[in-house]
Parts: sequence; C-alpha cells; structure tokens
Amino acid sequence: MATLQNNMAPDPVDVPSLIALLKEGTEAKKEEAALKLVELCFKGEEQRTEVFNAGALQPLVALLKEGSGWAPAAAAHALGSLATSEPRRSQIFSAGALDPLVAMLKEGSEVAKTQAANALGNIAYDSEERSAQIFEAGVLQPLLTLLKEGSERAKEQAAYALGKLSEISDERSRHIAKAGALQPLVKLLKEGSEGVKQLAAYALSHLAAGSNERSTQIVNAGAIQPLVTLLKEGGQRAKEMAASALAGLAADSEERSAQIFSAGALQPLISLLRAGSGDAALALGKLAADSEERSAQIVSAGALKPLIMMIKSSSVGTKMAASAVLRCLGKHKALKAQIEKVGMSQAFKCPTSCFHRL
Repeated sequence: MATLQNNMAPDPVDVPSLIALLKEGTEAKKEEAALKLVELCFKGEEQRTEVFNAGALQPLVALLKEGSGWAPAAAAHALGSLATSEPRRSQIFSAGALDPLVAMLKEGSEVAKTQAANALGNIAYDSEERSAQIFEAGVLQPLLTLLKEGSERAKEQAAYALGKLSEISDERSRHIAKAGALQPLVKLLKEGSEGVKQLAAYALSHLAAGSNERSTQIVNAGAIQPLVTLLKEGGQRAKEMAASALAGLAADSEERSAQIFSAGALQPLISLLRAGSGDAALALGKLAADSEERSAQIVSAGALKPLIMMIKSSSVGTKMAASAVLRCLGKHKALKAQIEKVGMSQAFKCPTSCFHRL
C-alpha cells in the first residue's frame, strides 16, 4: 500500500459487507475494506455514525492488534477517522485501541506511525483521563522523533498529537517542552508546508498557555515572525492558529506584546477580526492589556466596527471575545468615550466571568 489517501471510486458502499471482510477476509481484503470505510467516513458525520453503528469498532481494533502488512495502518486510519466525536472516542479507547496504537507509533512504518499519531490525537481530544493514559503509555519520545525526522505528513500529525496532549494539562506541557519540543516546532513554523505550520502553531499555542517561562522560550526560539507571516499569508484556519499562538505569547508580558506588535501583527489581526475571528479578538485583547499606546493603535486601525458586529453576533463565544477586547480598550478614558459613542457601553457591563480568557 503506497498511500492511505482516499482515491477510490465513489460507488455506493455496502457497510455490512465491508465489516464482514474486516472479520473474515484475507489481509489484502481487510486492508481494502478498512480504506473503503475511511473513504466513507471522510464524507461526513452521518456516514461515520453509520459505519460505527454497523459494528466496525471491534473488527478494526482486532485488525489493529493482529493484522499484518499494511492492514493495521489502514485500521488505525479508520479508527482515527471515527474518533472525531463523543462517545465514539471513549468507546474506541475502551475497546483496547491504546496499546496497539502506541506500539505502532513506536515500531511501525512511517505511514503507520503517522496514522497512529493522528488516531491518538483524536482519541485524546477534550479528555484529561484519556490524554493522561496516552501520555503515560510512552508516546512523547516517538512523537518527538516523528516531529523531527518524519515526512511532512508525519510531522503534521506529530504536532497535532502534541498539541492535543498539552491542551488541558500544564504538567504535560512542561514535560513536552522539557523534552525538547519547542525548537523543532518553531523550526516547522519557518520551514514546513502550510499544514505543518498550522499544526505547529496549534501545538505552540497550547504549550505557551499560562506559562511565562515557556512563552519566553518560544519567543527566544524565533517564533514571532513566522507566526506573523502565517497570520498574513496562511489560509483561514492557519491564520486562526497563528492568532491563538500569538495571544498565548502576548499574555502577561509587555516585552513580548511589544515584540509582536513591532513584527507587524496588527493589520493582519484586524483583517482576521473582520472575518469574525474570536482568536483575533483574543490576541488583540492580550496586546491591548495595560498599554494605552497599543490600544489607541488598535482602535485607529479599525477594530471597533468589527468588534461591534461581533457583539451583535448570536454566538456566545464571539460576544464574549469581543466584549473582552472592548473592556480592555475601555480601560483608557479617551478610548472608552469612543466606544460609548458608538453605543457599546453595554460591553463594560458584561459579568467578570466573560473576561476570564483575558
């Protein structure tokens, strides 16, 4: 199997027959069946639910554990495709996927390692219990090796998995940084494909969060300029990840905020804000904090109109992000008057809980 990418004809798929092949077919047929299920899963949540409810889990885990050749990597690909929502993630984890995925990450081919990293990242999502068990199973060093030495796709998935594992744990973030992840992640920001840069920014945003020490290390490694470049030139999702990372780096630091501002982040953040980005709002709020000069420049660059539009949004998260920035800007008397002039005085009345992210 040269690749695990979807290149099969879009014929109607008989899911029960594919699952029967997973159980009873030859290794080649099992691999083919797993990849056809991956193709189906790529079509959307309805199809993923169909595949899962038809009984794919146990035969895929069995193939992961006992298959030969490329079949286990195909099973990992399928499980990663299914592990995109609860309760499927927890069911995949409970079905015994962890140990064979970790073994694949350590000992498989590069393609297999890449699929294992993706599946483990998806399974870890939003679960401290699963993330802790995955981390304790010994994934850090093989992920770092993949991050440094793998193909572009492998580096992308290693960065993704490291980001997921650091997302809700400062302790794991410390371990990941101490093990040497920061320099290769910053290197990927400078040299990788856009997909790699996006996921490197994603990982760095979580590693920076809540840590002055790690944020300083990331900045000293040279992250600011490539993040600003990604903010200017990347696709929409890449820009969001860059804004999130810059917000983390700017937090609670006048020096880092000044560096980010001097690197030219303001205009691309305003452009992203006009697209309704909560991450851009978060970054601008961090940059505005305790600096009347930067706050005035943010207002002069045209932040108020998109912030007002975001306040009027139906999304609670978007309202909160915009309100938080307006509150930061409104700490300064002249700017508060401008905000009140356009009818946004209610932004200053939002409960304190709305602003905990800033």
